[in-house]
Amino acid sequence: MTRRKNVDHFAVAAACRATPGQWLMVGEYGSRYSAESTARVIRSGQTTSGRGRAAYAPPGSFEARVEQADRGHGIEVRYVGARESMEPLKPRQRAKLSDLIGATKPAGDRLLESFAEAVRERREHEHPKWEDLFCMNLSSYMGERIAPVLRRLIDAEAEVERLQGLTGGDAPALTVYRSSWDSFHLGTYTREAEARKHCEDRARRDLPGATLDWIVDEEDGVAELAASFGEDERSTGYTVTALEIASTYDPEADE
Repeated sequence: MTRRKNVDHFAVAAACRATPGQWLMVGEYGSRYSAESTARVIRSGQTTSGRGRAAYAPPGSFEARVEQADRGHGIEVRYVGARESMEPLKPRQRAKLSDLIGATKPAGDRLLESFAEAVRERREHEHPKWEDLFCMNLSSYMGERIAPVLRRLIDAEAEVERLQGLTGGDAPALTVYRSSWDSFHLGTYTREAEARKHCEDRARRDLPGATLDWIVDEEDGVAELAASFGEDERSTGYTVTALEIASTYDPEADE
């Protein structure tokens, strides 16, 4: 049995940064599960072990995809740059967007879920070397339905601005719990049990018959849902993260 060479992820990340936007090969993996797990770690901005310096930091700077390879499944990665910090839309910007999309109702939860599913399918399906009709169809599907999503964004930002004006600066800090799959946000709850329940329901649909168990990282407190089939335990990609939402700005909070 040929042993797979260890990957120098820092060297791969450096090569990608030198050629932004270009897909470069990370390595080949014997199973698709191993390849997908490593690709998720790359997208999250961590090292493959999740410890020490992060080769692919900050999160979102790199895209990763899994391709069929000669001896298993290969991972390709490209550097897309760090995400820009985002400020809320100003009223005039919301008004301009509203004029552009016209009279449309905000997207419902099911449409947002279908968008997330389409993004996952575009990323994870076997990309052919020729014209990728599958990805083109998904892009067309999302493009034709983007107006309601923009309407929901505009309405949500307007509501946030309204609530901020009501609460002022005296409200206490609030801890909420974010449930996620991979890099997709599933929901945010004021009770941790509800955030975990959301993840568990989705995981049971994905992995019927599996025994589910939560593992909490002692360093960052993130709870990760694991699935067991007999003695075989694997990560599901579902996590719950506690987030403290401050009511006022504290310039010394990061020191």
